[in-house]
Amino acid sequence: METVKQVQVKSGSTLNYVDVGQGVPIILIHGLFLDHTAFEQQIKAFAGQARIIAINIHGHGGSSVLSQPMSLDKMAEDYLDLAQQLEIQQAIWGGVSLGGMTSLRIAIRHPEYVLGLLLLNTSASAGEGKKVLSFHGLNAMLKLRFLWNTSAVKKQLLKNLCSPTSLEANPSLEKIWVERMKQISSISVKHSVEAVLNASSILDQLPSITVPTIVATGEDDTEFPMFMSQEIHQRISHSTLVEVENCGHSLPIEQPQRVNQLLEQLLAKVR
Repeated sequence: METVKQVQVKSGSTLNYVDVGQGVPIILIHGLFLDHTAFEQQIKAFAGQARIIAINIHGHGGSSVLSQPMSLDKMAEDYLDLAQQLEIQQAIWGGVSLGGMTSLRIAIRHPEYVLGLLLLNTSASAGEGKKVLSFHGLNAMLKLRFLWNTSAVKKQLLKNLCSPTSLEANPSLEKIWVERMKQISSISVKHSVEAVLNASSILDQLPSITVPTIVATGEDDTEFPMFMSQEIHQRISHSTLVEVENCGHSLPIEQPQRVNQLLEQLLAKVR
């Protein structure tokens, strides 16, 4: 089990993270309702050939409670600050959903720190959450914060994050992630969801990204459908677009071996 470390970043928040291995730095940022263990298969596979830093986003995985609203831009600045405190000059940045959204913002505003991008189940559009990130009506329930503490809400949420095929093939996913979601406070859930819902478009800024990039999504991703990945791919030169079968909105926990393959390809391009 990797040792979980902690650092205070520029916003005043405290972020938990793991830092293992040596070599090319790879910084991985999970999405809403998950934690750094979403990348446990990537940590195991690459710690012998790279330096893997997996960050617990604000309010998740033991990082300090997100007690007030915070934009994706400020979140991104905190993740970059963490990397700077670890004296990382350049890294491959990889993220799922919110993690990909913040990785894109780092690549646009601080390109000197980015060697490559692995963008999973993510978006660069504006306010798509208001139309798409509805979790099939669950957002209204999440905003009634007391309902977050019920297992039923977490189970329904996981059904929206993963494809039916993934949950049928790996029944333990529900037990594992419903339990881990219990660490997330209802106020952190509220402000994290709102950060995605209130995201501004960065589509017109994507052409400035010139590093090797892999954009991947699941064919069953109903939260950020394929067209959102296509929008990113069309605007980033040197990018590759991948659609993964039998997968929903959570590639690393649904198809970890496929993610390993994609990360291996990206690492080879960077090297």
